[in-house]
Amino acid sequence: MKVLLAIELIFGTISTIVYVVVLVLGLAVAGHRRAIVWTVAVMVGTSATTTVMKLAFRRERPQWDDSVHTLTSFSFPSGHASGIASGMGVVVVLSWLYIQRKAIRWSVLTAAVTLVAVVGADRILLGVHNLSDVLAGYMVAGFWIFAMLAAYPPETSGHVASAACSNHPVADDH
Repeated sequence: MKVLLAIELIFGTISTIVYVVVLVLGLAVAGHRRAIVWTVAVMVGTSATTTVMKLAFRRERPQWDDSVHTLTSFSFPSGHASGIASGMGVVVVLSWLYIQRKAIRWSVLTAAVTLVAVVGADRILLGVHNLSDVLAGYMVAGFWIFAMLAAYPPETSGHVASAACSNHPVADDH
């Protein structure tokens, strides 16, 4: 159970904010202003949507006879699931744009998918979410990633797919 609680803490709201700030600072140093705006929009949009949905649906958390711990906030959708899915989605998109080596990009994708699955499973195994809460969190994140790719892609050509097919990073607007 200590591992599950550690995962909960490592990928909680405060930790996610720290990770996003570090990413944004790295993007700023590299001069990728458009990617900064895109990243912040995806993460804030995901968080805001998750919060509004929790308040709108007001689904109570699962009840267990022997729960690890009890949370008092609403359950649907899972904030941990939406946070990790949006964060890892951002990392995957940006790695596909700015990392030249295919092996590294595929390693990033594999690590991201693994983290998303581990955090989702953690929420269920801790007994604080139903599977539908986790899946809804993933869907909220997916919506924001793809909506922002369509509305304001993180690179200037507007075609993330073209960058994913090449071995070269896309030039950013400076």
